[in-house]
Amino acid sequence: MTSSSNLVSVYIPTKNRLSLAIRAINSVLNQTHQPIEIIVVDDCSELAQYQALCAEFVDYDNVHFSRNSQPLGACATRNKAINRATGEFVTGLDDDDYFKPHRIATLLAAYDDKYAFVCDNNSMFKYYQFGDISVKKILKSNYVGNQIFTQRYKILALNGYDENFPAYQDYDLWVRLIERFGKAKKIQGCSQIINTSRDTLRISDNSDTVRKAVALFLAKHAHLYAHQEKSVLYVKVKYAHYYKENDFMDVKSLIKAISLGNTRINIMILIILFRKFMALIQ
Repeated sequence: MTSSSNLVSVYIPTKNRLSLAIRAINSVLNQTHQPIEIIVVDDCSELAQYQALCAEFVDYDNVHFSRNSQPLGACATRNKAINRATGEFVTGLDDDDYFKPHRIATLLAAYDDKYAFVCDNNSMFKYYQFGDISVKKILKSNYVGNQIFTQRYKILALNGYDENFPAYQDYDLWVRLIERFGKAKKIQGCSQIINTSRDTLRISDNSDTVRKAVALFLAKHAHLYAHQEKSVLYVKVKYAHYYKENDFMDVKSLIKAISLGNTRINIMILIILFRKFMALIQ
């Protein structure tokens, strides 16, 4: 059971995004729920930026900073923050995104220990359906987004984010949490704003990186996909379409994927087949 007195830890990895990180931290300080602690781990930013960030919040005893002596990457940096957190509950925030004021209060009120975690939509995916998310459903697509709200011990029980993943590390963790602790719950609403500006580079913008991550993801969870061939095809088609990877799936596999019977996926398949055809005649 949750109450208004539950301490919630928010972990924020950051690197060389001073103004955006300030906005992110302020959005957590402005939450309607209290108490909150903010764990900021800097992944070896320029020293001047890190010092300026610390100075901005020097008067707040619930904002804690540390800096990696060398770049460790997003997964390791998040894991360090989670390990340093002291709250019963944790949730994450990327340094270029921010929370609406009611986010933590809303997710805490919706939380039940019978769920692996709770989440809601964000500004990029406002229309994803809400309700329970089973293993079968999460294998088809990341209906969760990039952040969840859960008890800290559940993430620690799985050793946090898998640091071998160059991308899709959040998706991988969501799958493992649901597999271990049962269904997740997605509630209605949108309480997180995602930065979609092209001024900030995200790992998921690199198709080569994501290509490796998709292969690693499918291999790691092969035991779950054993009887979910359609879900495997679904993941591959979405990746091939979004990143314009014409050689990621052969024609035979694409035609087979039409059996999914999903209009949106079939449109993606037609686009991929058209790209393959154009590549041949050029």
